[in-house]
Amino acid sequence: MKSRQFDGLKVLIEEMLEAEGYDIFPVQGLNKYAEAYLPKRPKLVFVDAGQQLDQPLRYKFTVAEELAHILIGRRIFPSKTRSDVQEIFKKMNDEDYADSERNAKYLACCLLLPKQTFLKRFALHQERLGTDIVNPAEIAMRVIRALHSDFDVSKETIALRAKHLGLISEECLLGIQNS
Repeated sequence: MKSRQFDGLKVLIEEMLEAEGYDIFPVQGLNKYAEAYLPKRPKLVFVDAGQQLDQPLRYKFTVAEELAHILIGRRIFPSKTRSDVQEIFKKMNDEDYADSERNAKYLACCLLLPKQTFLKRFALHQERLGTDIVNPAEIAMRVIRALHSDFDVSKETIALRAKHLGLISEECLLGIQNS
């Protein structure tokens, strides 16, 4: 049976992770340490149970980020074992680790909001909503709210993807993250 990856515009990220052969295991209280992580046991992803239940949009991004780590690790370290890769990450300096996290977050946005579909929907909503508004920041906020419904991801994730694609400014992104 082929795994489904989309429901309309909504990416079924859990199904994508499971199609890679991983099981998701909710852990109570994990958020004291991390939102999620890949334990030493192969093909398993631990996620915070509270986030999974109470913050479904944040949880969706967290799962996408873990899938991104898996895909990036597989691409960068194709001949290394899982243990080898974990040792490499343990030895990373703070700057390299921060880069790794930034890359995983970027790829998570790309997985949840495929470029061509996102660009088309952004333009559609911008044209539809921007007819009676002069302030570009207000238009961006309205477009982001509309895309939130389209893709079923957080407004912050949408704003980050829009920033990556040059559709909104850094100031607009910061405004959304602080609202």
